[in-house]
Amino acid sequence: MQDDSKRAILETAKYLFAKKGYEGTSVNDIAKRAGAAKSLIYYYFNNKEDILTEILEEGTRDIYETHQKMAERGEALPEDFMMEMMETIASKIRNRNEVIRIMIQEFLKGTHKENKIYEYANTFLDYVKKRSEKYCDGDQEAKMKFIIELTFMGGLPFHLYLISEDFIAESYGFEKEKMWQVFKEVYREDYIKQFYKKINT
Repeated sequence: MQDDSKRAILETAKYLFAKKGYEGTSVNDIAKRAGAAKSLIYYYFNNKEDILTEILEEGTRDIYETHQKMAERGEALPEDFMMEMMETIASKIRNRNEVIRIMIQEFLKGTHKENKIYEYANTFLDYVKKRSEKYCDGDQEAKMKFIIELTFMGGLPFHLYLISEDFIAESYGFEKEKMWQVFKEVYREDYIKQFYKKINT
């Protein structure tokens, strides 16, 4: 019974944080929507930030671990590795839109730096840094261009697709899985192949 009550509070908070934002959601809002007494919420959590922390850590733990394992691997075939990495990460993120929206909101605010958001982000940043050192050979301008392209032309659009997938599919009447297959084809042709063509010339 206690676990069910706590789960209901977490699911309600997750929904409200994603819809209204962390700052725009009060403990009263969570209690009202969950049909729970505020005292019960404070029985499980010290404050609203503790609720956010548990949602993020629970929702990103396996994403972070998967990203870390993939980033630590070698890349005999970089293009194929990038596609494999994309699909592996996507398999963990798809259908978790609420958690990912909260992650992005909090990451952009620069708060809660002890949460899994930053562990996840830092794993990606470390991966980008290592790749830039491998391909840019100490050239700072080339390194900057490499990091900008891999981050802003590759990583961020990929994550944006994942959090907006349901909305776009519904808006245009697309079948979700078909749209995902087309996205992968476009991403590989228009980004990954072009990216590796640049760095290998």
